[in-house]
Parts: sequence; C-alpha cells; structure tokens
Amino acid sequence: KKIDNEDRVRFVKKDDKDALMMKTIVKPIRTTNDFSLVEVKIITGRMHQIRIHLSSIDHPVIGDRKYGDFALNKQMKQQFGLNNQLLHAYKINFVDPFGSLSYLKGKIIICPKPTQFKKIEKSLKHANRFITAHEIADQNYRKKKGAANRQPQKGKGSGIS
Repeated sequence: KKIDNEDRVRFVKKDDKDALMMKTIVKPIRTTNDFSLVEVKIITGRMHQIRIHLSSIDHPVIGDRKYGDFALNKQMKQQFGLNNQLLHAYKINFVDPFGSLSYLKGKIIICPKPTQFKKIEKSLKHANRFITAHEIADQNYRKKKGAANRQPQKGKGSGIS
C-alpha cells in the first residue's frame, strides 16, 4: 500500500482494501547468525518489492534507509563507506519483453558483483562464518529429529515446538 505524501509503501494484509498482490521468491545462498546472502526472484515487480518483503520478515537489506536497520546502516557506512543499498542484480533474464525491448527476448545479462559488495561480503564471511543453505537444512533436520526423540518433561509440554 502506498503511503500518501511519502515515497514509501507499507506491507499490509491481503484482505486490506488498498492491498496489491506481490510475489517474491527468496532463496538463501549463504547465511550467518546475523546476515544472509540471498537470491531473489521478483514475480510481480511492485515498487520497493524486495526491500519491503525482506524487511517484513525482519531481514532488511543492508543500507536501506527507508525500511532497513538504521544502526547497522550507520555501522556499514563508517566501516565500508556504504552509501547505498547492498543490492545487486547479478542476472537479468528477459523472458517476454514487449515494445521497444522485444529484441531482448531470451537474452540473459550477467553482471559480476561490484568491488564494494565483495569486500563487505568477505568481511561478514570472516566475522561470522557463512554457512550454506544445505547446511541450514541439515541443522534444521537434526534439531527436529532431536526434538522428536526427546521425552516430554512433566508439566513442560511435548518438547516439539
């Protein structure tokens, strides 16, 4: 929903009268206890879509001045000189462009990460080791398996949350 008189939108429930449907697919590539490197596929293409969706699940984009973590943004600016959002379109796939862009149909453009992005990624990786999505799934499986094998304590519930 667009906020009147602001260049900002907010996440609302789908039954809100002003709601617009947004669909975003987020795939974790690497993560730490504090940060994640994700691949995002935009299905609907709404204004600020990536930023709003990630912020709504408490994973704001680093450097996002509207929807982000302001203290973290300040730290990133001091440490790395980051004055923008840490977003990078590494791949654009033109599936069915129209009009003056129709010549791009079927084209894929790949762009390497900027130097500053790689520097920040490397620093976060060494500060708090990134783990892969496969390792996350394995950890979650082991947690669930362990919880299922525990016996409930008297008065404490089932042990499965």
